[in-house]
Amino acid sequence: MMDRRGFLGTGLAAGGLAAAASLAGKASALDLDGLTLYELRRYSLKAGERQAQFIAYVKNAVAPTLDEIGVRPLGVFEPLAPTPEPFVYVLLAHTVPETVITSAFLMESEAYRKAAAPYFDLPAGDPLYLRMDSTVLVAFTEFPRLEAPDVTKPRVFQLRTYESPNERAAAKKIEMFNTAEIAIFRKVGIKPVFFGQQLTGSGMPCLTYMVTAPDEAALKAEWSKFGADPDWLKLKAAPGYADREIVSKIHATMLKPADCSQI
Repeated sequence: MMDRRGFLGTGLAAGGLAAAASLAGKASALDLDGLTLYELRRYSLKAGERQAQFIAYVKNAVAPTLDEIGVRPLGVFEPLAPTPEPFVYVLLAHTVPETVITSAFLMESEAYRKAAAPYFDLPAGDPLYLRMDSTVLVAFTEFPRLEAPDVTKPRVFQLRTYESPNERAAAKKIEMFNTAEIAIFRKVGIKPVFFGQQLTGSGMPCLTYMVTAPDEAALKAEWSKFGADPDWLKLKAAPGYADREIVSKIHATMLKPADCSQI
């Protein structure tokens, strides 16, 4: 196991250390007892060869280095259906706040630099990926840890983000999940992977979660069962829980695991 303190301290510029300390202070101020911090990255790619090269980069360089510092399992997801503008989601699960910082300093690892060199040496005008957007989320109290499906079996994923009109409404939707909605998911057979309240990034206030199923048809059937469930119908009719009051927009994306995904 790589020494995290040494990994952070060696060769970092003063500015980098200050930023790391600032982030660590903010993370420690949260009530993180037993809760996972998630980093969800969305990489925009060029179509064609760069897509395969990006997956190879994650497999050969990113995953082994993160594994050394205890960031596992690593989720790597591609669109279930082809898209005009390809993208890949990478999900990092942090069980301690320190690794949120450490993952930002992969370049301090000699093994990472060596493994990543073929991808970083690509022409500046034709890079491995176009842009990367990152959000940090904290797990819900009633779903504190990531629950990975059996990676030996076929599986698809749906990533869902619920935007709210304000912070009070967002807190109410999280309360709805924690007190009842997650339990209804489990009752009807919907299998969650993670739930997180977004702490950084665009579109806030919002929450994001992921569910999984053997295939798209199975997931559709589970959602139909959920929509007709009497407990769900009662819950969404309760005062303060109507979607029109606490959810302003829903984004849903169907995904499949890349061959290097640990989820």
